[in-house]
Amino acid sequence: MASDVQFHLEIIRATGNAYFVDLFKQLAPVMIPRARVDLFKHDRKAKVQYLQLIQQEHAQIYQAIARRDAEAARAAIRLHLANSRERLRATLERTARPDARRASKSATPRPAGRVPA
Repeated sequence: MASDVQFHLEIIRATGNAYFVDLFKQLAPVMIPRARVDLFKHDRKAKVQYLQLIQQEHAQIYQAIARRDAEAARAAIRLHLANSRERLRATLERTARPDARRASKSATPRPAGRVPA
């Protein structure tokens, strides 16, 4: 989890906005879902799959930044945020109502796919 927060922090630092850096440091424990929600309880396979998706999304963001491709980075970040929001929503729905598990399976995050080069 610390490396996840560090990844986001380094991107935020690159903006040069000290206020944004300070704000993120204060809000990271509540902004990053893994820091506040036990997403998987005892489902190791789901946890591994989740971590692979996060890693893939982060890799796409990193690669776009490394290429200095602002549009691709923006698209990758937006996709990551949308997918993160959907993953958290589906997880919270499942944990709030056990019967919601069936319904949430139809609302899966968009595939990370390839961000335009």
